[in-house]
Amino acid sequence: MPRLRVASSPPVAPLSAIAGALFLVYAFTKGPLTTTIVVFGWQFAGLSPEATALVVHVAESVPLAVIAMGLALLWRRAGTRGPLATAGYTVALAGFGLTVLSHVVEHLLEPVTVPGLTGGENWLIWGYYLSWMTLYVGLAMYGAALGRTESTPWWVPGLFVGSLPAVVVVGFAVVFFDLFTLAGTFRVVQGATWLLVGGWLWRETSAR
Repeated sequence: MPRLRVASSPPVAPLSAIAGALFLVYAFTKGPLTTTIVVFGWQFAGLSPEATALVVHVAESVPLAVIAMGLALLWRRAGTRGPLATAGYTVALAGFGLTVLSHVVEHLLEPVTVPGLTGGENWLIWGYYLSWMTLYVGLAMYGAALGRTESTPWWVPGLFVGSLPAVVVVGFAVVFFDLFTLAGTFRVVQGATWLLVGGWLWRETSAR
C-alpha cells in the first residue's frame, strides 16, 4: 500500500475519522431527535425547545469543519498537485464552507419563496442542497486527480469519485420511495467516507 510522504501524525487524522463516525450517527438521529425535543419540550441551557432543536440542527457544522481539516491534511500529505487536483480541492473546500453557511442561514432566516416560479419551495433549502453538490463535485474532481498517482490506495480516490453518483442515485431513490431524506443521504455518504479515509490517514501517519 502506498505510504504518505510526511512522517508526523497530527490529531487531525484521528479527529477526522471520529468526525466521520459521529456524522453517521448524527445523520440517522437528527430528525427523530429534533422532533422529540420539540414534542416533549426538552430544553438545553435555558433555551426554549425550539431553540434547543435549532442547536441540534446547526451542530452538523462541527463535524463538517473537522472533516474539512481532514481533507486539508490529505492534500498536504498525498502531495498530488496539478490543475485538476487544485480545482477539485478548492471546490470541495468551498463546498464545505457553503454547506455550513447555507444550513445556518436556512434555519435562522424566514423561508425565501418565489411563488410565480417554484410555488412554496424554500430556495434556502435548495441552496443547502446545491452546497452539498458543490462539495461532492469537488471531491470527485480531486479523487480523479488522486487516481492518477500512487500517493493513495485505489479505494481513496474511488470513494471520492464514486460518492457523487452515489448521493444522486441513492438520494433521489430514497426520497422517491419515502425511505429517507436527500440531506440525510448526503450526510451518511460523507460520514462513511471520512470514517474510512480518516481512519486510513490515522493509520498511515501513526506508522511513521
